[in-house]
Amino acid sequence: PMNWPMFMRQFPVGQEPPVVRQMQRKMPQRPKATATMDVLERIRTASGNDRHSLLITYIGDQLTQVLGLDTSQTMSPEQHWNELGLDSLMTVELKNRLDRALRVSIPLETIMQDATTQLLANMVLQRLDDKAAQGESQDRRAAEDGYAKNEATLDAEVQQLRQVPQTYVTAEEQRGRQVLIDGRWRCDFASCNYLGMDLHPDVINSIPPALEKWGVHPSWTRAVASPGLYAELEQELSDLVGAPNTLVFPSVHLLHFGVLPLLAGFNGVIFKDNAAHHSIYEACLRAQADGTEWVEFGHNDLDDLARKLVRYRPEQSKIIAIDGVYSMSGGFPPLREMAQLAKAHNAVIYVDDAHGLGVIGENSSETMPYGYGGRGIVKHFGLDYVEDRIIYVAALSKSFSSYGAFITCFDGAMKARLGLASTFVFSGPSPVASLASALAGLRVNREEGDQKRQHVYRLTHKLVASAKAIGYEVDNENDFPIVSIVIGNVDQVTEACKLLWEYDLLITPAVYPVVPMHRNLARFSITASNTEAEIDQAIKGLQAVWDMIHENPAEMTEQAV
Repeated sequence: PMNWPMFMRQFPVGQEPPVVRQMQRKMPQRPKATATMDVLERIRTASGNDRHSLLITYIGDQLTQVLGLDTSQTMSPEQHWNELGLDSLMTVELKNRLDRALRVSIPLETIMQDATTQLLANMVLQRLDDKAAQGESQDRRAAEDGYAKNEATLDAEVQQLRQVPQTYVTAEEQRGRQVLIDGRWRCDFASCNYLGMDLHPDVINSIPPALEKWGVHPSWTRAVASPGLYAELEQELSDLVGAPNTLVFPSVHLLHFGVLPLLAGFNGVIFKDNAAHHSIYEACLRAQADGTEWVEFGHNDLDDLARKLVRYRPEQSKIIAIDGVYSMSGGFPPLREMAQLAKAHNAVIYVDDAHGLGVIGENSSETMPYGYGGRGIVKHFGLDYVEDRIIYVAALSKSFSSYGAFITCFDGAMKARLGLASTFVFSGPSPVASLASALAGLRVNREEGDQKRQHVYRLTHKLVASAKAIGYEVDNENDFPIVSIVIGNVDQVTEACKLLWEYDLLITPAVYPVVPMHRNLARFSITASNTEAEIDQAIKGLQAVWDMIHENPAEMTEQAV
C-alpha cells in the first residue's frame, strides 16, 4: 500500500522523474500550484526580515478578504482583531485559510482573544522554524502510525504477529507465575506485576468487603460523587510518593489524554522525549487539535532540549514530557539536569513513571540499586515536586496490580483544575475491586515491599548476567526487571520465539516496527512471584536460541532475505 499524494510531494511540480510521470497517468492528478501554496515557499526561502514582511502582508490580505473590505483599506499590524467585528464564522474561516496555506495550526482561541497581525506572524514564524528543525518528523510519524495503513496492511501485520506463538494466546489457568496454555504449563515472563500483588492473599481478601460496601461499580461521574475509597487512596498515594496531593484517574492513557492538553493550554508547547511512551505521543496529537504546539527532542538529549526551549518566550506555558523508567530498557532520564533546565526556562517536567512506581525508591546502594520504599523516580533522585517543578504520573497496574493511575498536584487548587480534564469527568471510574486492591497493595508494600524488591533484583541480575555471558546484547539498565534480549531481524526473532515456546516460556516479543528492523527483541519481565527455577529455565531457552542462530547463520540469513 502506498500513500501516493505524500510520495509525490517530494518532487517539485513539473519536475517528476519520467517513470513517475508515466505512473501519474494512472493516479489522481496533483493540484496545480496556487498563490497560497506559493506564499509558503516564498516565506521559507526569504531572509529573516523579508520573511516577516511577507507574513505580515499575507495575513493582512487574508484578514481584509474575510472582513469583506476593499483591498485599499489597510490596518496596522498592531490592530487587535477583536476590535474589527469578526464574528465566529469569520474567525473559523480565517483560521482555516491560514492553517491550509501556512501548514501550521493557528489556535482558534488566539484569534478570538488577543490576535494581531503582528502576533500571528511571530507565532507562524516560530512554528515554521520548529518544523524545519525537526525535518517535519511529526508528519512522517503520522503517516507511519495512521492514515497510510489500510485494511490489507493491518491484516498483514496481524498475520506476521500470529507467527509468533507468544501472541494472542488464551491462558486457561494460573498457578503462581505458571500459566496453562495449550495444555502445557508455561513460565510467565510477560507479567508486569512486579511486586506480585496480584497473587498476594491480603490483596485478594481486601476485595469482598469493599464490594459488599460499595457494590461492583458505583458509576457516578467523579465530578458528582466518589466512593470514600478514592479519598483514602489519594491520601495513601500522596504519603507514598511524598507529594502535597494526588488525583486518581482510571488509567495512565486516559490521564495523559485529558491532562496534557489542559496543562499546556492552547498557546503552550509540549517538548516530548522521542522515546517517551506512545500514549504521551497520542496525547500530544490530542493537544495539537486544540492548538497546542509540540516538538520532539532526542532521547535524554539535554543539549537538544535546551536548543528547543530557548526558542520560546519565558512566559509561555512549557511542558517537558518524559518517562520515568523507559519500558523497553529500564533506563532512567537525567532528571536532576532536566529539573535545572526546566527552572531556567520556566517549564514544568511531566514524568510518566508507570513502570518505576513500586520498584524504584530512595537511598540506592551497590547491593540494592533500586533503592528502598518504591516511592518512584522523583524520590530516587532526591527531588521535590513543587520546588523542582515536577508533575509525577504513575500507573497502579504494574507494581500494585490494580486498574488505576494518579497524578501529583502542587496544591488543592491545582487538583481542582485537573479535575476539569475531560477524561476525568466523562470516563467511567475505576472498579471498586481495583480501588480496594490498590489500598491493600500499598499496605503490603510498607510491610514487605523491600523484601520483594530484593528478590526481584536478585533474579533480574542473574538473568541479565547469564544472557550477557551467553553472548547476547541485553538492552537493560540498572538491572531493572525489564530484560530485553536483542535477537536480530524479524525472521530470527520469530524463530527464537518459537523455540522459547518449546521451552515453555511466555515472554513479550518486541517486533518491528515497534523496534528497529534489525534489532528485534525478546522481552522478559520479572516479578516477585517468579522463582529461581523459572530463571534457570529462561537461561536454558536463551542458550538454545543462541545455538540455533549461530550454528545455522546462513540458513537464518536466507530466511531473512
